[in-house]
Amino acid sequence: MKPPRCRATRSDWLAAAASGSKAKAGTWTLTGQAGAGAGTAGTFFRIYRSNGTTSAIQGTFGVGTFDMQPDNNSIAVGQTVTVSTFTLTRGN
Repeated sequence: MKPPRCRATRSDWLAAAASGSKAKAGTWTLTGQAGAGAGTAGTFFRIYRSNGTTSAIQGTFGVGTFDMQPDNNSIAVGQTVTVSTFTLTRGN
C-alpha cells in the first residue's frame, strides 16, 4: 500500500518549538493515491524533502495513538483528508 501524500511547500510548516516538541502549523491535507485501494486505512506516512524523492521523516498514521492522525482513516482514491494531529518530539 502506498502511504498518503501530503505536500508542504512553505518553510513554516511546523509551529515554533515549545517544551521539546513542534506541532504542525496551519491546515494539512492529503489525497488518497491510486494503487492504495479505495476506502483503505492508512498505516504510515512519509514526509519528503523538497526534491520529492528523499524521505526526511516517516512514522505511523491512523486514528488513535499514531504519529500523524487524520480526521478520517478510510481514504478513497482522490479523497481529500485533513491531518488533525502531527507533533515531532525531541528524543531523550
